[in-house]
Amino acid sequence: MLLLIEVEAMGRFAGIDLTQDRMPDATTILSFRHFLEKRQLGEKSFAATGEHWRGQGLLLREPQMH
Repeated sequence: MLLLIEVEAMGRFAGIDLTQDRMPDATTILSFRHFLEKRQLGEKSFAATGEHWRGQGLLLREPQMH
């Protein structure tokens, strides 16, 4: 059940309506990840988002696995 909630939440975040839109397959997601990594866009995006949120008085930290 938790996985379904996470998928729905991520779909909303990404602007994907799971009742109307097709979910990208694993190959597409992996290709996009490699695209971001090659250009270091994940780090740049995270930094820019953190900077914006700090300006709003919020804190953005890197995710941690427990």
